[in-house]
Amino acid sequence: MYDLYTGIGSIALYVASQCRQVVGIEEISAAVEDARINAERNGIRNARFYAGDVKQILTPEFALEHGRPDVLITDPPRAGMHPEVVRILLELSAPRVVYVSCNPATQARDLNLLQEKYDVLKVRPVDMFPHTHHIENVALLQLRDL
Repeated sequence: MYDLYTGIGSIALYVASQCRQVVGIEEISAAVEDARINAERNGIRNARFYAGDVKQILTPEFALEHGRPDVLITDPPRAGMHPEVVRILLELSAPRVVYVSCNPATQARDLNLLQEKYDVLKVRPVDMFPHTHHIENVALLQLRDL
């Protein structure tokens, strides 16, 4: 399982017990250090975290080293995913993608690009900030039989 924009690894560490290996990538190095500490404190040994820009770390070589994920979770910043990240996701062709977004507009843009290979199975808005215009949105994508 790959967890892109993993932050302190909350999602990655939560699902680690159900995975052979979890790989998290996060741009903020202090958050990656916290993810590593959280993994150690919780006895999670199958999680690896990398600090840096997702578009620079997630390369074909990275995927060769870590394997093709069965599930890929992405929770990008408000700006959404860089086109290079979308391109590598299409190359990786993970059977399932979970896309968490705090900006439904950029999520819609990225989902439009991913529709080249993916079908959107479910979308669920989550109102984590009541009485504001902010909304989280979670989409489940499945790789289409090509």
